Amino acid sequence: MNLSFLSREQSEEYKSKMNLTEDEDQIFDMLTKNYSIVKIAGVMQMSTRTVDRRIKNIKLKMKNLNLV
Repeated sequence: MNLSFLSREQSEEYKSKMNLTEDEDQIFDMLTKNYSIVKIAGVMQMSTRTVDRRIKNIKLKMKNLNLV
């Protein structure tokens, strides 16, 4: 999921609407910087599978708010 096209303002607006968990918030920020799942997993010290699940939750929240 590449969110690097979002401006800083758009990113903050989306985050305020989505009610993200702390992990999801950090992952969302890294996705806006075009980090890979592997890099995110390393930074967050979690498995790539866990990162993938968090990204799916972010996508679901974005979809529920009609942001994607």
